[in-house]
Amino acid sequence: FFFKQKTAYEILTCDWSSDVCSSDLLAFVIDVDQDTARILSPDVTCQLLFIAQAAISNARRHAGVREIRIELSRSGQQATLRVIDNGGEWDGESRERVVLGITAMRNRAKMLQGTVHMVSRPDGGGEVLVEFPLNSPPR
Repeated sequence: FFFKQKTAYEILTCDWSSDVCSSDLLAFVIDVDQDTARILSPDVTCQLLFIAQAAISNARRHAGVREIRIELSRSGQQATLRVIDNGGEWDGESRERVVLGITAMRNRAKMLQGTVHMVSRPDGGGEVLVEFPLNSPPR
């Protein structure tokens, strides 16, 4: 309902600090490709929003982050959502086993016929990477 009233660009570039996270100690950097956001259906946008919320919640809870970057981009018919945090280093494999919400993120990505990967960044922090085809309707 909410998603049918707003564009994907409006939803994905909302004020995350107040609308989603209620935190004045966390900075957000949003980099959403408008052309990609324009072609996303409300159902796809909804799944991406829930994945981003789970990634943010996990980063806040488990990684001690101060900044989160949200990126949406595309290459041909493949789109990518990245949620990047600047928290402490972690082992991606062990973190995947313990972080609540990864199963939900994977299930939502699967609905988009996509994948989710959690990776440790060389500069510290972590990244949730969601890749999905633009031409497939959600299941």
